Amino acid sequence: MDVAYPFQLSARDLARFGLFFARGGRWRGKQVIPQDWVDESIRSYSTTERGGGYMWWAAANGKFYPDVTLPDGSFSASGYRGHKVLVVPQWDLVIVHHVDTFEEEGSVSTAEFGQLVNRILAAWPRD
Repeated sequence: MDVAYPFQLSARDLARFGLFFARGGRWRGKQVIPQDWVDESIRSYSTTERGGGYMWWAAANGKFYPDVTLPDGSFSASGYRGHKVLVVPQWDLVIVHHVDTFEEEGSVSTAEFGQLVNRILAAWPRD
């Protein structure tokens, strides 16, 4: 039996969630969840192109989304119809994609999100 736990988050809340994990479970200087748990939850436990962790997908060997290369240690979460939060701790970068869950049609595929990420990375000055 498949079980879903739907909830609504704004793009801002998704970004904060990603930032919270990028900072190792710290918020406003306080350790809210243990660093060990953060490390364990973003670690890859599978051998797919994108490694799967407990609640995150993890970059493996620089591969993540189709035609997107990210540093190992990058991770993301995906939701219904294209909600995504991508975290690249090495670059201090969080990318969020938010969709209108209540529209009757349409979604954003992983490949389409990968194209968006490549466009953002091409425009992003990393100096």
